[in-house]
Parts: sequence; C-alpha cells; structure tokens
Amino acid sequence: MTMTGLRLFGYKTNVKILAAKKVMVRLEEAEKLITTLRSKHHDFVNHLQVILGLIQLKMDNDAADYIKGLSKDLIQIEKLVSLKRPEVAALISSKLASLSYLQASLDINTTLAELSIPPEKLVSILGNLLDNAIYETSFYKDKWIKIRIDQEDEWFIFEITNPGTIAPEIRERIFEPGFTTKGQEGSGMGLFIVKNLMRECGGTISFDSRDDDIMTVFTVRLPKTPMEYGN
Repeated sequence: MTMTGLRLFGYKTNVKILAAKKVMVRLEEAEKLITTLRSKHHDFVNHLQVILGLIQLKMDNDAADYIKGLSKDLIQIEKLVSLKRPEVAALISSKLASLSYLQASLDINTTLAELSIPPEKLVSILGNLLDNAIYETSFYKDKWIKIRIDQEDEWFIFEITNPGTIAPEIRERIFEPGFTTKGQEGSGMGLFIVKNLMRECGGTISFDSRDDDIMTVFTVRLPKTPMEYGN
C-alpha cells in the first residue's frame, strides 16, 4: 500500500472511531435519561398515593400545596425531555435526581436542535460547570442552583448560577491548569478543560461573581454555525 493509501486508510479509520465514540456517548446518555424517567414514574405513583391520602383525610389545603410542588417538578421534566440533545437532558436530570436536597431551577427556552458541538465535548463542558456549582452549595444553608438554556442570535447560551462568590484575588487564576480551591478533593483541571474546549469550538466562557447578591454566574456561549471538530 502506498503512503497516500496508508494516510487515507488512517483517516477513514479515525473517522469511524470518532463516529463510534459519538454513538456510544449518545447511547449512554439516553440510557441515563430513561433510567431517570423510570425513577420519576415510580416516584409519581408515590406522589399520587400521598395526594389521595390527604384528600381522604380532608386535608384539602395540604393536598393543594403538595400538588403545586409536584407540578413544578413535572414542568421541569417536560422542559428537559423537549431538548433535542438527549445527553444534556440526561446529564442534568441524572445529577439532580441524585441530589434530592438541592433546589434546582430550570429555565429552558430552546430545544438546542441546531447545536453542532459533539456530545462528548458538550457533556464535558456542562458536567464540569455543574459539578463546580453543586460543590459550592455545600458551604451554604440554602442549597440551590439555577440553570438557564437559551439562544440569542447565532449563539446558544448555557448559564449556571450558584450561591457564593469567587474571591477577587483568585478570579484571574481560576482557568489555570492545576489551580483549585477544593484542596485535595480537586484536581484544578475542570475549568481549564472547559476553557480549552471553548476555544476549540469557537465559543466563549465568562463568569460574574456578585458580592452584593452572594452568587456566581458562569455563562457559556456556543455558536450555532456548524464547525469541523477533531478527536
């Protein structure tokens, strides 16, 4: 086989491997989503039994309050299921399902149908940001995060908000490799990886640490325009 033939063979092999990776990621995330939805279905049966019990005990006001809280959960599930990127729905739902103590607010105003970034890269970006936000809630009595997914002109917006602020003296260092505020628990690579992935896909990442409101907002902007991605 000639050198040109070998290069062509190697290129085709890499393309096949990359395609297989993408399929595996989508299958794994779809499986996570199915598992989460099944657990929600099981929980829903329990919720119905509670509502029925409250009504039978003539505790109508309590039943009404319970239904209001349940309705919020169902609306959030509906928003996640509407996404055309199952890996995003699976990632968010699986993390929130394992953290029942966490108050999560979802504001989803797009289906992400035109988002072209490979699933494994998107999961890495959002997964690192979600993990950081969830970790920060451990220092506060009120444990909450807010997740906004939207689109503006030619950009998709992912915004993750959590309680707490970043000290001014370290704000310029948080994207450096190896820098962490988590002690031995952290590797200091999460935000560094995210920053590199954003450069690779033509996106941006920024943060706003608000001392007055005691909260930090990380914002990721990803382009709608399809790009050529490497491994």
